[in-house]
Amino acid sequence: MFIKSLTKKTTAFVSSLLVVGLVAPSMIFPWTGGVLGSGEVRADAPTLQDSASQINYKTVLGGAVDYGIVANEIFQRQHMETTFATNKFSNVGEGGGTNNNDVDYISSTALFLIGELGEGKIRWGANSAEAFYLEAPEAVYGSNFDPTIPARGGTTNGNVIFDTSYGNTPLIQAVNANASSNVNRLIKRIGEEPQAGTTPEDADIAWSYYLQARSQSNSGYVLNPNGWDCEYFFDEHGNRLSFSDADLASGQAGATGEIHFKLNSSEFENKVVYVNLDAVMLRYLKRTGQFIIEKDPSTIVVFNVDESAYTDNDGNVDKSSQLLMAKPLVTVNGKTYDGTTPTNGGNWAYAEGVQKNFNETIIWNVMVENPVIISSMGGAM
Repeated sequence: MFIKSLTKKTTAFVSSLLVVGLVAPSMIFPWTGGVLGSGEVRADAPTLQDSASQINYKTVLGGAVDYGIVANEIFQRQHMETTFATNKFSNVGEGGGTNNNDVDYISSTALFLIGELGEGKIRWGANSAEAFYLEAPEAVYGSNFDPTIPARGGTTNGNVIFDTSYGNTPLIQAVNANASSNVNRLIKRIGEEPQAGTTPEDADIAWSYYLQARSQSNSGYVLNPNGWDCEYFFDEHGNRLSFSDADLASGQAGATGEIHFKLNSSEFENKVVYVNLDAVMLRYLKRTGQFIIEKDPSTIVVFNVDESAYTDNDGNVDKSSQLLMAKPLVTVNGKTYDGTTPTNGGNWAYAEGVQKNFNETIIWNVMVENPVIISSMGGAM
């Protein structure tokens, strides 16, 4: 699954399916090796770098950029604010499926792609879109759906409920019995294992594996081949991260304080920075607001999470531990953003800043089978 923006009061639980609360839509956006202002070469600087024009959220996601969420299955359990593409959608949970999906911060057409409707009905509410576009089989619309009836707030047409807050936004109906094939095409681009002799440059598949390979310690591209021990990683006092052997052995390393990724020097302008997250860094990520990325507006940062973060000294992989990702922060030109935006289109200017500086420039490449809990997240995931 891919998520581009998770917003205010959001908690989503992700495994093979996606359970969502409040989710915001996407708003459809020569290195010298030296330290800025000096001739010093940083020991941890990567020997190879990708251009930000080559690797970014658009090149990675492809057609998925048109949707806030792409997932095999979505369960809406609370109020939600997003567009999505999914093989199966259910509106369940609190209120027995009476929660709206409001589409804020989109002034163009809001796109939805649904292969199958499970429990409940599609329920749309307040929105800023010029139109809604629903691609789905006839069964998703419902046997009693009347295509001649215009979308109006306070009405129900087949399996589509228009809340009183919906207004008169037109609904464009695109009946497609094979809608799931288009969902699977989006999923395949990211999640399908690479074929022999192909790379993302010549095949629209396997981007997650490509980013994972770039993030390995021997790739030449990764910023931190030694995990948390990196010249660009600091604590809240401005000191380079340092831990005692006792804290590392006990699991206390990273359990308190903040981690700051200092990536705002000239060597990273218009470049892609690959960071492989280990167990220590994940402890910061699971605590709200303690994982801070400081970067240039042009820098793309890819955070990779794979089994290495859950592997003990004996080589055993813990696939049961939850991956908790709680409100990481991005600071650009002195302004800090998190993954939240005010509901109901309350602050377009701030939302545009979140989109440009967070959602479009931070990529979370999650390559684990562990349960994932995401809260107030931004970026492409």
